[in-house]
Amino acid sequence: MAKDKKIKEKNCRLGTVGGEAVLEGVMMKGKEGLMGVAVRKEDGSVVVTKEQTTSIRKKHKILNIPIVRGVVGMVESFILSYRVLNISAEVYGLDESEEPSKFEKWLDKTFGKNLMDVVMSIALVLGVALAMGLFFFLPIIITKAIEVMAVGGDGLFGFWGDFFAKKSSFGETWSLFTEEWRSVASLLDKGQTAGLGTWKSVIEGVIKIVIFIAYLSLVSLMKDIRRTFQYHGAEHKSIFCYESGAELTVENVKKFKRFHPRCGTSFLFVILLISIAIFSLPFIPWDNPWLRFAIKLPLMPLVIGLGFEFIMFAGKHDNIVTRILSAPGLLMQRITTREPDDDQIEVAIIALKTALPGDFPDFVPPTEENLKKALEESENKEEEIPEDNKDDEQGA
Repeated sequence: MAKDKKIKEKNCRLGTVGGEAVLEGVMMKGKEGLMGVAVRKEDGSVVVTKEQTTSIRKKHKILNIPIVRGVVGMVESFILSYRVLNISAEVYGLDESEEPSKFEKWLDKTFGKNLMDVVMSIALVLGVALAMGLFFFLPIIITKAIEVMAVGGDGLFGFWGDFFAKKSSFGETWSLFTEEWRSVASLLDKGQTAGLGTWKSVIEGVIKIVIFIAYLSLVSLMKDIRRTFQYHGAEHKSIFCYESGAELTVENVKKFKRFHPRCGTSFLFVILLISIAIFSLPFIPWDNPWLRFAIKLPLMPLVIGLGFEFIMFAGKHDNIVTRILSAPGLLMQRITTREPDDDQIEVAIIALKTALPGDFPDFVPPTEENLKKALEESENKEEEIPEDNKDDEQGA
């Protein structure tokens, strides 16, 4: 009986807190919307920024219905991520020991306090453009190329045999090759020859997954990104520790795994898998990449919504089915998370306790205001020490 009660108490904590890694820190947000962003500064101190957030889904119940809530949640997540990255960058600061360049001085003079917002906005635009290119257009182009090569066969590549046998020049071979390529592509577009059929969508999806894995693997080689992935691991471990009901200490957190089923990495991977099925529907054309993109774009909310529902379900139900379906996303976390050190775990614990004051009423988060207050109290205590005591201390 006592065991069942303990399990129920633990399960009540599932899904009550979430977070993300930021620049040299961790953001945690509780179910009531309180957010804590803990950042370790260059001097080793940890500073917390605490804010109350309210989801639009709480204001408008219609936005909380299945599928719709996933789309709204993802939009809010993007906005929040932009906000917390900005906060972490401002708190962590830059190396002020170096003399700023003329360009940096011009930027500071032109934009002032808005400089970070400008930088983040440019990064956001470039990031969206890169994502569109990598995950929308590039897979379509590569898939079309594979189809042309598969249909063209020897007729498409036979010219290169003459080239390597030195029976024709490179220019002549290339001209014949491109002419045959256009001919095969034209037949496919007009439906006058059989292509890869529904396999095209599967190939396109596999290409997206390969690009996704390759991209994450490459960026993980960067030192700063590796540290962010360590904080990502600290975030997962501390949430697991909290959900288990164990005391939130560095030693306890280190015992837990760094792969979490509700992770954003798993969410993105699930979206890729769902998109393969949705974009295989027959009314989505292949003959025109721009038309295909235009039709796929309005279907993205459905894909996102389905992915969100699955991630939420998997995060609250641990059984053989959810474990199998969650396995690919969890494998991806072997790239996007790293084992954190003790200092990084400490930052994650501080962020989590800040976001859940109801569970940790005695915890005082090290916000700028609290740190300033503590410093003033310390200075006041020093001033209150009697002169006789000071003389005794000096004499000793």
